[in-house]
Amino acid sequence: MKFAMVIEHRDFKGTILLAADSEEERDKWMDMIKNSGRVTWKNAQLGDAMISQLEQESRKMAEQQEKVKVQLQTEATALAEEKGKKEDLERQASDLAREKSNIEIQLAKFQEDKEVTMSELHETLETLRQVKQDKESITQSLQSLQDRFMELSQEKELTASQLEERNRIAQQLEEEKEKLAVQTKSLAQTLETVESAKEKLAEERRMAEELLQKESEKRQKKS
Repeated sequence: MKFAMVIEHRDFKGTILLAADSEEERDKWMDMIKNSGRVTWKNAQLGDAMISQLEQESRKMAEQQEKVKVQLQTEATALAEEKGKKEDLERQASDLAREKSNIEIQLAKFQEDKEVTMSELHETLETLRQVKQDKESITQSLQSLQDRFMELSQEKELTASQLEERNRIAQQLEEEKEKLAVQTKSLAQTLETVESAKEKLAEERRMAEELLQKESEKRQKKS
């Protein structure tokens, strides 16, 4: 036996073999025997009642030990179940940790995507704002061009009207010029005719004067 002890003494014949269920119980018996080591054989014989009491206590202790053993087995089973639950919880905790890690990675990626999206959105909004400003500027430029076009159209109409009036006046002047040219030519011809007639008259006058001079001289000679 594992937790057995042998008791021998010169005052009595034979050997006493005691067995215990545990080391603790064996040590307890050894302490009790040591404490009663000064008793004599006679006193030992007189202590049968005490031995019986000890045996009863031993049985009680064995019963208690059995109860404790059953309780320990029950607790061991409970601990095993608890250990299984603990391992299951640890697996769940590990799964949750992995899932948490995956979620954190996804959140980090989502945050990164969100930052990229926000940056792109900011750039898009800035582009839209710039486009809006450019549109307003183009609209103003178009309005200015439209106004200038209207002014140029009005100026063109006015210029066309003035040009038409000038062309009309030039046409009138050309017609008058042609008339004046005809009149000038006619006057030149008339003047030429008058000059020719004047010269002819002057010649006829000269000839008449010469003739009168000759006649006068003839009369004077006759006288």
